[in-house]
Amino acid sequence: GFNGGLADARVRVEGGGTARATAAAQGGLGNRSVFGGSGTGGAVTRSSATAIGGTGAQAIALGTGGAGGSGDDAGDAGGNVTGTAASALTSAGDAMASAQATGGNGGNGPDGGGAAGVASGTTASAITGSAGTATATVIQRGGNGGAGFSASGADGGSSTLVNAVSGATSGGTLVLSQTAIGGRGGEGNFGT
Repeated sequence: GFNGGLADARVRVEGGGTARATAAAQGGLGNRSVFGGSGTGGAVTRSSATAIGGTGAQAIALGTGGAGGSGDDAGDAGGNVTGTAASALTSAGDAMASAQATGGNGGNGPDGGGAAGVASGTTASAITGSAGTATATVIQRGGNGGAGFSASGADGGSSTLVNAVSGATSGGTLVLSQTAIGGRGGEGNFGT
């Protein structure tokens, strides 16, 4: 089977008023194969949103790995996601940056489930030069492992975050939040 394509999205918005930037990247789906191997899910190599404003800034970055193909033998791997980043910077007013990354799900197959995609390196930064509110949020999820109908399912994808959010204000309110979620393991029959 054929592999899903890679995805890379980048956007930068600058303005004297409120700047808003959104980037979304999704890897392609792995091809399902009836005869022979299936295809891997496409990876996200980058999803980057940068907003620079004068009276406010909002940046949203989304990255989703493609699902691995299912087949008549073993399922194939879901796509990994790296480099999902949101950055919001404003001279005055509020700054909000949100980054979400999700690894692709592994494909299903009678000979074993496909490996889950791993999400890593997700970051968000929000800075305001005034007494406004700066909010930076990261949610990072590992993909789900594929199911093995007559064999073992695959492990869920890992997700680790360490100091993934940052921000600053000049006497305002700073809100930082990061959440790492591991993927679900695939079901298996006659295996583990």
